[in-house]
Amino acid sequence: MPLPTLTRRSGRRLVLTLSAQTRSTERLVLTLRAQTVPVGYRLTLALRAQTQPDPSRTLTLVLHAQTNRVASGGTGAPVQEPREGLVEILLGAAPFRSRTRLLLDGEPLDGLSWQHTRQAAYAEAEFTVRGVVRPAIDAVMRVEVTQLLPTGQLVVTQYEPVPASGDYTVTTSPDGGHATVFRGRSRQDEQLQNTQLDELIPWVKNPSRQIESPGYRSVTRQIMAVDAVALAAFGDAGQNLSGTEMLQGEYWEETRREYSTEGRSPLDVFGDTYGRLNALLVLENTEQPNWVVVPAGLYEGVRQLDPTLLTGLSEQAEVTGQPSRLTLQVGDLFTRVEDYLEEVVESGTLPDVMGEDGEPVQLEIADPEAALFEVKRDAVLTGYADRDGRRTAHLTRKIGGRVVQTLEVTVGALEVTEQVVADSEETQRRIREARLRHPYFTGMVVHARQRRLENVVLSVIETWYAYLPGSTDSQALAETVTTQTAYTCTYTTITAPATLPAELAALLPGAVMGDLLGQESTRIRNVWSPQGGWLRERLTVESRVGELGQSGLGDPDEPPPPPKAMTVEEYSTAETYAPSGDGYWLYTRTRTGPQKLPVRDLDTDEFVKTERRVGVLEHNSEITENAPPTLREEVPPVAAQAGGTPEGETDPESYSGLPWPRITYLRDPQEVSLPLGGPAPAQTAQLEVVQELDRASSLAAVLARSLRPRVTRRVSTPEAQALRPALLLPGLGIVTLVTARGQGQSHTLEVETVTYDD
Repeated sequence: MPLPTLTRRSGRRLVLTLSAQTRSTERLVLTLRAQTVPVGYRLTLALRAQTQPDPSRTLTLVLHAQTNRVASGGTGAPVQEPREGLVEILLGAAPFRSRTRLLLDGEPLDGLSWQHTRQAAYAEAEFTVRGVVRPAIDAVMRVEVTQLLPTGQLVVTQYEPVPASGDYTVTTSPDGGHATVFRGRSRQDEQLQNTQLDELIPWVKNPSRQIESPGYRSVTRQIMAVDAVALAAFGDAGQNLSGTEMLQGEYWEETRREYSTEGRSPLDVFGDTYGRLNALLVLENTEQPNWVVVPAGLYEGVRQLDPTLLTGLSEQAEVTGQPSRLTLQVGDLFTRVEDYLEEVVESGTLPDVMGEDGEPVQLEIADPEAALFEVKRDAVLTGYADRDGRRTAHLTRKIGGRVVQTLEVTVGALEVTEQVVADSEETQRRIREARLRHPYFTGMVVHARQRRLENVVLSVIETWYAYLPGSTDSQALAETVTTQTAYTCTYTTITAPATLPAELAALLPGAVMGDLLGQESTRIRNVWSPQGGWLRERLTVESRVGELGQSGLGDPDEPPPPPKAMTVEEYSTAETYAPSGDGYWLYTRTRTGPQKLPVRDLDTDEFVKTERRVGVLEHNSEITENAPPTLREEVPPVAAQAGGTPEGETDPESYSGLPWPRITYLRDPQEVSLPLGGPAPAQTAQLEVVQELDRASSLAAVLARSLRPRVTRRVSTPEAQALRPALLLPGLGIVTLVTARGQGQSHTLEVETVTYDD
């Protein structure tokens, strides 16, 4: 390589011409020191260049140079002289010039050096300036870099401002000069760390009433969404949070997926949820309290560095940290006993279960049919009993886990008799003989015709149950209606096939219906107190047949028709409960209805007729310790209690005597395991709030992405850009750390990125 030719020019500008040919990639570093008398200059030149092997091309080096004038002899304090703002000399390329301003509360400083670092959760800066500067606490530190790019474009870059901490250090040189060093840092993350939260989970301080009851069968559990807890926690610290979609739909649940925030910080809440998935919490900018959750391996926005301006690039691969297997343990699976035992009852395989007191419970199935009806949510139970020549068939229907209908039909045989006057010759002869023996005989001879009817429906008793709208409690009855219908037959009745539910028709083959004898009903209306859920009022209305009427009784030639209900009497019973204090209740019962009273003729002093009047038949009240029935969940307003019957989740009373009155659910652990094939030991993570295995599998894949082999790159460039972590630099990776620094008017940007191996 030939020696370089150095041409000296007046002033502080130097021109260095270096020509060489190379057959391989070369890195050249040239250090040049020059000195003059009586005033000297010390000049340090760092030359770096790279080219592809090409003997026919000339390698041109671009020189970045800055001079510092020193006292005679080359030592001593710098001479205070007017400094040029643009001191970089570019040879062989368009000028790339930088000018840096350091500001404190908008006032420019005489900067010597500076550094600005941007982490995911905060930014910090350090200034070294001439003179004595005493920054106030929270004074705003800013760095502003103006650059003239090789393209001729003028770009102004402002790095994120940070508040000064108030600490500073002043040094004094031997010649009496002063320099001050002070630092600043954004504080949003400190607010998240230092804020102590109150309890944000409502049931931790006020658990549901039924949870405390020792004998409950089913419960209404309160829930709170995971993202709602995180947003509330950040809100208590005066911060905003976005990007919480990765756990959207998951929730904390009373007695199942418990959580508490009291005394903890918002960062703890983040760490217990999104942090378990190695998600990154990024401060969007230092001037606003806005945070964003970025899943591992993803990014928020794309930026670009000019590849022709890069002055340094290093690359480091990490493959030994990948575990051989990743296991994500999620929330336990809670299965209602009723849902699970349906399979158990059908298969006859009894599981080993634990009661809520931690003791083992031995399950026994004495009546499989009744047990299956109990554990199924939608089911019909039928059966019959034969007594005294009659068969009574019953049906019980469940919808949504609650009884909505019961039906009882009784059938039997009827023998009907019809009397007819005898008019045959034999009958007349017998009448004449009777009159000869008994001269005073005035009667007649009648014959009795008989008819036997089989499988006649004698009575139908049906009850419908309606529940409070929105309720899941099997006790939350809004209304019960029971209808009792009686049938009869005469000798001339023409029967018809009985109309019965299909489930009962098979138990009562050939059932027929005759003439309607009468119909009675009982309607019960319950009113529940919205304050406490106790039974406030129960109104029972009974409709009973008062009188029967039948025509044609005096006509011996025609059989009379069946009797009909002539009057219907209604009886009402009102029961009320009211808390009177100290655990006592005022219970009142009033029964009203019709009465038939005899009417006396005051003139003859004889009873001549009866009159019907309606009045109070019975009334009593008492103070009692017997509390009314109480519901285990929120009760709607009284005006809304007469609605329909939604699907519920509670259970009727046991038909089969199954010994599980206190078991409401079974608890099984859940986990997802992914083979990663790495050399490191297997790793286990926990995220109790997730409840579905499908969701757990997708989240495990997100977590696995952060554990895969990665490539970390560190690049440097004189180009100024206000970057932050979670931005993507194409070809380089996702930004994890940004450091900008300068000395005098120089500027260097160092960026650390990461790329995951998919």
